Amino acid sequence: MALHEREKRPDIGSRFTESDFLCLRWVGEQGGAQFAQVQRLLARLSPNPEKLAVPRMLSIQRTRKRITRWRKEGFIEFRTFLAREKGWVWLSKRGLEYSGLGD
Repeated sequence: MALHEREKRPDIGSRFTESDFLCLRWVGEQGGAQFAQVQRLLARLSPNPEKLAVPRMLSIQRTRKRITRWRKEGFIEFRTFLAREKGWVWLSKRGLEYSGLGD
């Protein structure tokens, strides 16, 4: 292999925590969840909830980052149905399998 060619390291990529798993499983059990519900659940699952700027609520930016990671991995679908309201999250087939709720 030439020096300029690099192998892709197998340990690089999305890494998911227990809180990701638990949140996705809860969303799957419910059939879907509103953005604000995901915010609250992720805050409860946070390793340092006392450090949150707003008690019992993960920030919008951090919640969006989590949702973006889950979407990139193919675990969820996300859609806004009504104007001026936050969207909904539900699990894809891959998300159901990841969370142990698939066939």
